[in-house]
Amino acid sequence: YGEDTADFLELIIVGDQTVTIALYTIELFDGDTQQIYDIINLGDVAEQMHPGERLVIGPPSIANAIGENSVGVVVPGDFLQNGGTNGDAVRVIRNGFEIMDAVSYEAPVLGASEGGGHIGFDSDLINEGLSFGRCPDSLDTDNNASDFNSGVPTPGLPNDCPAESVPTFWDDVQPIFMTWCGSCHAGDSVQGCAGQ
Repeated sequence: YGEDTADFLELIIVGDQTVTIALYTIELFDGDTQQIYDIINLGDVAEQMHPGERLVIGPPSIANAIGENSVGVVVPGDFLQNGGTNGDAVRVIRNGFEIMDAVSYEAPVLGASEGGGHIGFDSDLINEGLSFGRCPDSLDTDNNASDFNSGVPTPGLPNDCPAESVPTFWDDVQPIFMTWCGSCHAGDSVQGCAGQ
C-alpha cells in the first residue's frame, strides 16, 4: 500500500481517576509472526495523566500539532505495519504484562481482538482521508468491530462520529483507556487500531 506518513494512535483518559501513565506501554504486534515489533514506553512521556487528557502518538506533523489537554509523542510516520492477511494489532500494557486493551486491524489477531473481530481494512479508507476511531468518542464495549467507525481524523480532539453511532446503552463502557488511531492521508494505506 505504500509508505504511511501520517499514522497516529490516540489514547484518552476516561473516568474520574488520575492515571500513572509511567506504568503503561504500547505494544505493536505483528499478526504474521505473532511477535511484538515495537514497544512505546509511555513513562518517557509523562508520570501521570488526568481524566479527559489525550495522548497522541504520531509523526511530528501530528504529535506536535495537537491542542490543549493533549500530550504528543513523536515517532516515525510509518510506525504502524499494514496488517496483511493475518492482521496486526496494538495493545495497551500495564506493569509489563497486563493487557488493558487491544485492537487488531485487517484480521483478528490472537490476544488482540476484543469481541473476536477486527476494526476494518486499510483499503476501506485508502482514498478517503479517513481513519478508524471509537464512536462515540471513547466508547469501549469490548467489541471492537462495533465500537469503531471510519471518520475524519481528529488527533488530540474528540472523534468526529456520525450520528448513527450513538449507542442506546452504556453498561459495558470501561473507564480506563480508550484509543483511536488511523491515518489522515490519501493514496497510501491507512492503519486503524485502538483500545482502552
